[in-house]
Parts: sequence; C-alpha cells; structure tokens
Amino acid sequence: MNIQQFNPAKSEIASTILEVENLSIQGVEDKAGYEMVKSGKKRLADMRIKITKFGKEQRDEAIKWQREVLRQEKELLSMIEPVENSLKEKMSLVDEEIAKQERTILIPIRRKLLEEINVELTDEEIVSYNEKDFASFFQEKKIFFLEEQDRNERERLKEEIQKQEIEERVKRAVEWRERELKEEQELKEKELERMKKNETYKKWLEKNNVTSHLLSTGDIKIEQNGHSFKMYSLIDTITI
Repeated sequence: MNIQQFNPAKSEIASTILEVENLSIQGVEDKAGYEMVKSGKKRLADMRIKITKFGKEQRDEAIKWQREVLRQEKELLSMIEPVENSLKEKMSLVDEEIAKQERTILIPIRRKLLEEINVELTDEEIVSYNEKDFASFFQEKKIFFLEEQDRNERERLKEEIQKQEIEERVKRAVEWRERELKEEQELKEKELERMKKNETYKKWLEKNNVTSHLLSTGDIKIEQNGHSFKMYSLIDTITI
C-alpha cells in the first residue's frame, strides 16, 4: 500500500500561513481589514477540512488493508501451526524421556529428602519432576509436614495438660476427702471426749448424792473454772 501525499502540501500550507498570520483589523470601522481576516480564516479552514477528509480516507483504506493482512496472516499460520505443534510435541516427548533418564542419578538424594517429611514416591514419579517442579513439590509437602508435626505437638501438649488437670483434680478430691475424714474423726473424738466428761461429771454428782432438785433449789452449787469443778453445799438456813 502506497501512502498518497496530502493535498495541500506542507509548502503550500506554510506559504498561506505566512500570507495571513499577520493580518489585523484596525477597529470596528476597518471593514476592508475585517474582510481580509475573514478571507484568510476561510482559506485555512478549507485547507483543514481538505486535510481531515483526506486523512480519514487514508485511514479507512489503511484499516481495510490491515484487515486483509491479518486475514492472510491467520490463513497462512493456520496451515503451519498444527504441523509445527505436532512436531514440537514429538520432540518434547523424547526430550522428556531423555531428561528423566538423566534425573535417575537424583533418585537417592530426592528419596532421602522425601523420607524426612514422610512422603513416598515411586522412582518413576521422582524422575518425572524437573528441578523447579521438584523444589516446589518438596516445599509444599514440607510445609504440610511441619504443620502436621505442629498439630501433633499441640495435641500432645493438650493431652498432657488435660492429664495433669485430671491428676490435679483427683489429688484435690483426695485431699478434700482426707480433710473431711479428718474433721469427721476430730468431731467424733470431741463428741466421745464430751460424752466421757459428761459421764465423769454425772458419776461425780451421783457419788456426792447430788440431784437435779438440789441443784435447782440452790442447796448444792457447782462452780466451774476451766476443766475444774467445785461443789458447795448449803449448810443451813434460818428465817428470823
């Protein structure tokens, strides 16, 4: 496609601009000056319209030409690409087999790395990864392994804490029961002591022939000082 020259040309436009750019109007009474400026403006406007129209025609033609180029390009590529891709695939299969054979030397090293994170792969699976893919695969599995180890450790600690809490609760329950039994025993011992003292006190009263009547009438008076008891009897009374 040949680009046609714009009409008017740059030289013609430059010449016209020189002729009109210094035109002026000397006030409202300058009719001649006004008409000359108007004429100059019209000449430039005509040039602008002609250039714009010509440019649009050229752009439209260029778009048609571009579309035709793209159509022919697509048509020719559609003939080449299927066969090219087929040949490329055949080469890729062979290249991959060669790469796998070369990677067999890496099997022991890769297997050891995988064993450390509890991952099992066949030899065929191990060599199927190129260096970049194996590194990505290993990193992913290692992260999973570490997270799993972390989860297991948290579970172990949780179980240990729960076990300690249960043991602590059992210990507190035993201590509480022992304390309760001790208190019960102390109460029993105090009750026995009280009963024993009551019995001793009762026998003491009986030995001295002291009855409740004598105590109520005041004929016999009992005075207590701590654990000691003193008995006083009324010797006699007289009314005068």
